[in-house]
Amino acid sequence: MNLPRHAIRLVLREPRRSLAALVGVTIASTLITSVLLFGAASSSTVTRRALADLPVDAQVVLGQGADAAPARAILTADPAVRNVTAFDLAHFNSASTNKAGTATQTSVGVVLGLDPSFTSATGLFGLSSGSVTPGGIAISRDLASNLGAVPGDTVAFQLPGGGSVSLPVSGIVSIVGADLILGPIDAAHRAVGANPPVNVAVMSLTDLERLVLSKIPAGAVAADPATAGGTPSGVNTPVFAPDPAVRRELHVQIDHAQLPGDPVAAQAWLDTVRRRVERQGAGTITWVDDAAASLEPLAKDLAWGQILFIFLALPGILLALALSRLAADATADATRRHAALLRARGATRRQLGPVFMGATIVTALIGSVLGVAIGVGIGFALFGADLISAGAPGAVLRGGAIAIALTTVLASLAAILPLRAQLAEEIAAGRQELQRGRAPLWQRLYLDILTLIVGAVVYVVAGGSGIHPVLNAEGNPTVTLALTSFVAPLFFWIGGTAVLLRVVTAGLKRTGRLSQVLGRILGPGGELAGRSVTARAAAASRAIVVLALAVGFATSVLVFDATYRQQQVVDAQLTLGADLKATPLAATPASAASNLAGAGIAGVTPFVDRVVYVGPEAQDLLAIDASTLASVAPLSDSFFVKSTAKAAMAALQSRPDAILVSAETAKDYSIVAGDRIRIRVPDASGTLKTIDFTMAGIALEFPTAPKDAFLVANQAYVVAQTGNDRISFVLARADGDVGTASANLARRLGSGWQVADLGTTSARLANSITSVDLSSLVLLDVGFAVLIAGVGVALFLLAGLAERRREFATLIAIGAEPRQVRASMIGEALFIGAAGVSQGLIAGGLVGLALLQILAGIFDPPADSPAIPLVLIGAMTAIVGVSLVGALALADRGLSRLSVVAALRER
Repeated sequence: MNLPRHAIRLVLREPRRSLAALVGVTIASTLITSVLLFGAASSSTVTRRALADLPVDAQVVLGQGADAAPARAILTADPAVRNVTAFDLAHFNSASTNKAGTATQTSVGVVLGLDPSFTSATGLFGLSSGSVTPGGIAISRDLASNLGAVPGDTVAFQLPGGGSVSLPVSGIVSIVGADLILGPIDAAHRAVGANPPVNVAVMSLTDLERLVLSKIPAGAVAADPATAGGTPSGVNTPVFAPDPAVRRELHVQIDHAQLPGDPVAAQAWLDTVRRRVERQGAGTITWVDDAAASLEPLAKDLAWGQILFIFLALPGILLALALSRLAADATADATRRHAALLRARGATRRQLGPVFMGATIVTALIGSVLGVAIGVGIGFALFGADLISAGAPGAVLRGGAIAIALTTVLASLAAILPLRAQLAEEIAAGRQELQRGRAPLWQRLYLDILTLIVGAVVYVVAGGSGIHPVLNAEGNPTVTLALTSFVAPLFFWIGGTAVLLRVVTAGLKRTGRLSQVLGRILGPGGELAGRSVTARAAAASRAIVVLALAVGFATSVLVFDATYRQQQVVDAQLTLGADLKATPLAATPASAASNLAGAGIAGVTPFVDRVVYVGPEAQDLLAIDASTLASVAPLSDSFFVKSTAKAAMAALQSRPDAILVSAETAKDYSIVAGDRIRIRVPDASGTLKTIDFTMAGIALEFPTAPKDAFLVANQAYVVAQTGNDRISFVLARADGDVGTASANLARRLGSGWQVADLGTTSARLANSITSVDLSSLVLLDVGFAVLIAGVGVALFLLAGLAERRREFATLIAIGAEPRQVRASMIGEALFIGAAGVSQGLIAGGLVGLALLQILAGIFDPPADSPAIPLVLIGAMTAIVGVSLVGALALADRGLSRLSVVAALRER
């Protein structure tokens, strides 16, 4: 007996059975392929965004005595290089000040010499206050705090080799984002996470060469921080032992448009550029690849991202495979009768089993291949550009192979398990129309309840850990993700599905009023529908559960995506301050905020951000108008300790000298509400003036504030005490589209202002996964959920039509009108739809909440409450209703083609 040939013949001889089985497999394979291709395409997005905020792609270190001009010529001529800027670094052993007879000293650090275009090209080392005067330096806030130095003071630096130099302080500079270029450049120290220096001074490139480098002998090395003297409290000890005292570098920015989208391929491309440049440099230059270092953790992050994307789509995949089970159940009677007929003609069970199972596997394989083809088409239609950038051929081959293997195996198991039970029946029992069933094994063993209990235990033990962004050894954000984060919700899905199936089945068997209710709505056909649903309780319960889970799947994804986007906006608003931020290029008073009022602007508030001193420590003072800020900037209750946003603003308004301090400041200085705080604030001339404030509360977060230490005070009080009415910027809330409002505002203000908006501001997200736009994934998941809902109900109606062909034919033969029979089908669809959609919306909302709790670690700050996209959920529900109407139309077409005579002759 040729088993493969008989299996293929069985597939071809029963096209309806094969087609019904193909539908679910194809949907599952299409969804898996699409999600895997989305993950591949997202790697291009992640790579692009990971490098977008990288100020310097590579540090080209000049060898001892090497000339910078030839090296710059080599770099400028390379087709991959977009920009080159000069950067020199000199270590110092210690720095000290001597004010009013009191000496203060700190340990090792660096003095930087920057090309005039360096800050504008890279965005690094921006001035927080003051300026870089000829022969002067701007110092970091840490160095200012450690020495108690302010603009106008002089700092003495002890240099390697015994030299020294004294330089006047003319400003305060930010070193945010400069860790890679400040720290050691050798791979060994980067691998162990050597800390960059925090004691930093910045001056012009020419002044550094003239005043500092001339005093450091050739071959001198930097002091070992472990033996260089005291280290400021709370600052980790850096490791620079092998570093030379002077590093002369050229900083390179790469043309990112040439980079491959896949991070692994991008690293290989960058390595090719490195080899090419170093070969031309002939040993005079060394390429330190910061871009490759930033891409290194992405491969692991993207692997977790694929797991996250698959997990979000997993209910849809399982539901699609459940359609295969529904199709197998719908054709179970025909399968049993066909097998019994073959047995009666001499076929043995050993022969029948492989034939039917082979036909099932062939059907699953065909559906998997078809689904891959459709999934590839969908992938290119939705995110083709990113997919091509990430390497489309490899992504398609990998995704297609995984989808075919996974769906073929799972779909075959889903269909073979009931098939084995069907083939195990006796010949006589197999030819019967009705089968006496018993409760499934999982119901008898209460595995559904046990699964929920296990899920709850795993969730409690894991603590809802979810995603926790951490920093790797090089300071890059990466992801630590526990598999237990996915186990608990998966068990909730499986156990909840089984419990829902148990409850619905039991309810349908015991209800006696369904026929009466449907009869009042649809007449005799409705009463027939109610009795039919009760009689087919097992099949109806499966259809209701599939529909409920499909709607719940779509609802949970929509809730998750809406809250995800909401928190992305909050994150961006915290970085920018509000929807819009207008910065004046010249000294401007607070009254100028009224210039922003106009079309597209719903509210404005002036904002001051100044560097002040709490004791010796430099901090940001945010001077605000508490009466208008809340209507413009995002303020959440979670920003404040033991208070609300409204109460915090009221506390500032109730007392002119009130001030909010950060949690770090309150802890360091043991400050409690009501304490007097003396802060040195620069006046209009830049001279520090001591001002008294009264502590009114603790803030954990605040718009535009840094993550560590900051202060929030009343703007009017600060202006009155210092005589300095200059504002730093104005925040505005858009009335309508932010992009349009930004363009109109920039045009209205002219060249004297710089306008930024949320669309052009890159919020510093917690990790690479959160930089992915989920819109395409959400569209896929919701679209397939709607499709599964419609197909599930259609299979139920068509299965009922196939099972009751003789019943319907008999009713028509004795005088029932076709519209009454159609009314019964409408009643069944109406009940299934109402029950499934209502339960699905509730279940989806609860699962959405669980997903948010598990994934709360990616949001900073966390969401106070989930975003409920009522319009999208309503639209999804309406589309599901349309799909049910389509399923009903398909079943009605089958009814219209029913031959009464042929149906009555069937046995």
